[in-house]
Amino acid sequence: LDINVGQNYAGSSFDQYFTIENIGTGTLNATISENASWITGISLSHPSLSAEESVEIQLTGFFPSGSTEFSTTVSITSNGGSENVNVHGTLITPLSLYISGPSYMTYKESPKTFTANVSGGVTPYTYHWYSRTLGAPYWDDFNITTSSMQHGGGVSSFELRCVVTDAQGATAEATHTVENSNENPEPIKKFIELTTNDKKST
Repeated sequence: LDINVGQNYAGSSFDQYFTIENIGTGTLNATISENASWITGISLSHPSLSAEESVEIQLTGFFPSGSTEFSTTVSITSNGGSENVNVHGTLITPLSLYISGPSYMTYKESPKTFTANVSGGVTPYTYHWYSRTLGAPYWDDFNITTSSMQHGGGVSSFELRCVVTDAQGATAEATHTVENSNENPEPIKKFIELTTNDKKST
């Protein structure tokens, strides 16, 4: 028997069931054993089964941290024979995110592309972008839901924020600061010098 508990993040719980049936004519006496720390419960409500009687076994546990693939063997021993149940699952790599793009822009510079680079989690991902003037207390919602967005240079330095959600509902977020290398630019001053050459008459 093979039980796949699926894929999820470390610490997430699972709950599975399987059935033991006595297909003989006598009484079946069975015991269950396992030694995995991530299996938190397995119960045999009544270990003695009459002919053609069956019992449902509940198997509970959690996704352990460590290797991406994990498995263990649950052993069923009885006077009618023995059986091993292979219990296995897949650990999802934690969702991570960083934003790539320029870190410096000049005043009124044409828009540049900023990209949310995601790894781990379960695809597909959804994206949500925000922006604020550097040091401001609140974020402005861009209503952009793609992995990349564009932003132009302004009078002040600014900060971008992206929140990513994966198919399992896990979220990650990252910020990216863009400094304005010419904040509050001073107007260019130009001077024209005029000279006069007066001639005195005699």
